[in-house]
Amino acid sequence: GLSKKPSLSAHGGPVVRSGENVTLVCSSESAFDQFHLLRDGENLGCPVAGGQSPHGALEAEFPLGPGTPDHSGVYRCYGSFTSSPYSWSESSDLLILSVTESTTSTCSSPMDPHTTE
Repeated sequence: GLSKKPSLSAHGGPVVRSGENVTLVCSSESAFDQFHLLRDGENLGCPVAGGQSPHGALEAEFPLGPGTPDHSGVYRCYGSFTSSPYSWSESSDLLILSVTESTTSTCSSPMDPHTTE
């Protein structure tokens, strides 16, 4: 069977500021020739062909364009073969992507800077 599940990661990490380009990368040690990206269980369009990466794994990039709060969600990817497109691999581990408005700071400090002892 399709034993090895692919792995999903985000360029620059899973927290992006609004307007930054979001690219998710799905890679696999199995020789899948296409990859599928789902957000919150919904298929995001056409499968992307996998290509050889320098590390010897197969990977596919999903450029999602400039990040908007709509991009926030739970992503997963699957690998499959064009010869049997309906037989998908196991799901990758979930990737939780959060897009923050550029006005708000992503840093949360444990101390409120306004309080003085």
